[in-house]
Amino acid sequence: MTRVLLAFAGSAYPLSYNGGPRVAHDLIRAVSREPGCACAALMGRGTGADGEDRSAVDRYPNLIDFAAIGIRALRCSPGRWEIDLDYPVLAVDRPGEAFDEVADVFRPTVCLVQGDGALAMVRRAAARGLGALWYLHSASNLAAMGVAQAAELPVELICCSRFVARRLREELGLQATVLYPLVREAEYRVERVPGRGFLAMFNPVPFKGYDTLLGLLPLLPEERFLVVEGWFLGDRLEEVRQDLARHPNAALLRRRADVREIYRQTALLLAPSVGEEGAGRVVLEAQASAIPALVSPRGGLPEMIGDGGRVVADYLDPGAWAAAVRALRGDPEELVRLGRAAAAHLREEEFASDAVVRRFLALCRQAEARAETIRPTARIEEG
Repeated sequence: MTRVLLAFAGSAYPLSYNGGPRVAHDLIRAVSREPGCACAALMGRGTGADGEDRSAVDRYPNLIDFAAIGIRALRCSPGRWEIDLDYPVLAVDRPGEAFDEVADVFRPTVCLVQGDGALAMVRRAAARGLGALWYLHSASNLAAMGVAQAAELPVELICCSRFVARRLREELGLQATVLYPLVREAEYRVERVPGRGFLAMFNPVPFKGYDTLLGLLPLLPEERFLVVEGWFLGDRLEEVRQDLARHPNAALLRRRADVREIYRQTALLLAPSVGEEGAGRVVLEAQASAIPALVSPRGGLPEMIGDGGRVVADYLDPGAWAAAVRALRGDPEELVRLGRAAAAHLREEEFASDAVVRRFLALCRQAEARAETIRPTARIEEG
C-alpha cells in the first residue's frame, strides 16, 4: 500500500490558498481516493513557534466557507488543530518536531515536501528510512533552498513545469520529472455564456503584473475588470482598494473559498506577470470552464495556455494588452474557438487529472525503491 505524508514546514491548505499549497492539496486528495492509497498531512498553523503571532489570523477560513474548502471536521486543542479534508491533517506550531509522532501513527511509505523548510523535512524522512518527493513550484532561489544537498538523499525531484525543470538543470545540473498542477475539470467547471463577462486578474501584486493592470484600466473603459485577491494582501489591501477606486470599470474581490464564483463571471483571464511564474495554475482552473487566457511570456505561463490563449510579447506595455483584448473582443468567433481549445488543453495527457495521479504514484514507487537501496547501508553505519 502507498501511504503518502505531505509534510510542510509552514502553513498549507486549507490555512493557505496560495497556488503551491492548493496544488499539493488537490493532488493528495485525489491520491487518497485511489485504491490501495492513503494520505495524511502535517503543517504549521502559521501562528509562529510560540503561538502568539496573530498576523495570519485573517488568512484562516471562516466557518461559513468550510464546505466550499472541503473541511469536513475540525478538532482544536492547545497548539494543535486536527482537520478532516477527506484525508487527516495535523496543524501545529512546530511541525518539524511533530514529524516523528505523525510518522509513528500514520506509517508513511513516502513523503511529499515543498516550500520553505522542505530540505529539513526530506532529512527527517531519510532518517526514518523513507523516500521523499520534493515538488518545486518556483525557479527562484533553488540553491538557497538546498535542492543540491537533497540530491544526496533518497528524494525524487518534481517540477511544476518544463520551465522550472530547465532552470534546475541549468543552475544545479539536476534532473527532475515534470508534473503539471492537477486540476480536476469537474470540480472547477461552471456554466457560462462563452465570450460574455468580465476580464479577470488574480493577485494584484507587483510580481503578478499589478502595475501593468493599473496602466491597462484607463485604456479599456468599455471593459469591466474583476481584480481578485489571491495572495494575502495584508497591509496593502487599503492601498489596492484606493488604486482601483479611481477606475469605475474595476472591482476588487477579496479571496474566495470557491473560485468558481469568479469563473462564472469571466470571459477572459489576464495573467500579466512580470515575475517568473513557476506554472500559473489559475490558467488551468479557467480552462475547466473553457475560459481562454492572455498571458505574459514569463516562466511557465506559456506552457499552461496551450492553444487556449495568447502570449502578449510586449508584456510590460499596457497598450499591448489593450490591443490584444480588443482584438479578441472584436472577433467573438475567435474568442469562442480559443475557449474550446482551452478546455481541450486541460484534457491532454500531460494535464489530465487521472494521468497526473498515475505519474505521481509511479514517482512514489521510485522514491520508495530508492530508499530501500539506501536502508541497508544506513543500518551498517548505525551498527
